[in-house]
Amino acid sequence: MEPISIVEKNGKCYASGHPGRALIRTVEDAVGVIGFCFENRLDRVVLYADNFPKNFFDLSSQTAGLLLQKFSTYRIRMAAVVDLDKKAHSSHFPEMVAEENRRGMFHLCSSLEEAEAWVLR
Repeated sequence: MEPISIVEKNGKCYASGHPGRALIRTVEDAVGVIGFCFENRLDRVVLYADNFPKNFFDLSSQTAGLLLQKFSTYRIRMAAVVDLDKKAHSSHFPEMVAEENRRGMFHLCSSLEEAEAWVLR
């Protein structure tokens, strides 16, 4: 199985990571996902909690900010399927998520259905 694939739904396509698989281990690894999107003319991606580096959810690492900036720079909308009730995160992570959700380039979702609805709108 490829680390990232193309999903078609309702006549639109997006790139998708796979649940339970590491995809981005460092901020530099985001270039591979962005390149995949460019090669396939996609401007949206759905990733899962396991696709991110472990320190993504710890704001003191700055990984979340750097990754979100990188995707935003290349105008790739990202939905992340993450259950914050089950995923350890820094205390201010939900505040960052709320702010990013308002900006429109990143949205944290609790289900794939919610992520697809947001990324395909």
